[in-house]
Amino acid sequence: MTDTLSSTDVEEPYRKLPLDRRVSDIGLLRFAAAVISVIGCVWLALSGPPAWAWVLVVGGLFFAWFWLRRWAQAAKQTLEPDQSYLDLTEDGFSVATAGEVQDVAWERVRVVEADEERVAIRIELAETDAPLYVEATYGGLGLYELEAAMQTAREASPSRGG
Repeated sequence: MTDTLSSTDVEEPYRKLPLDRRVSDIGLLRFAAAVISVIGCVWLALSGPPAWAWVLVVGGLFFAWFWLRRWAQAAKQTLEPDQSYLDLTEDGFSVATAGEVQDVAWERVRVVEADEERVAIRIELAETDAPLYVEATYGGLGLYELEAAMQTAREASPSRGG
């Protein structure tokens, strides 16, 4: 028995990936983490901690602020999910978040790799030291599947950067 791939088994390298429905669930988890962090900070602050423990209180409040901000972003995206997508094209890719579109040409891309700590795709661009991160929340793909989809589109592009 031979294993052959039919034309329907191979994914098209260029495609538009919609925002996942699970973004709202992720947002709720971020909100819960923020609430738990605030409760812990208040409890610690009211317990009369030593001076060094106030670093934990401030750190916990920063953590809560960060996750509340991320929750608000997720809520904004889920209000109009068709305004958030990842579009892989022959020339590059576009990331739209709540209607704000960022276009990146393949020529500018140096590295596309999965960042397990951030659960996002890390993209290094030629003209900047700050990497671009694309969260794994598009097309129902996991982190490594999204990385593979982006790599496939980049490698299939005639305008691919070196």
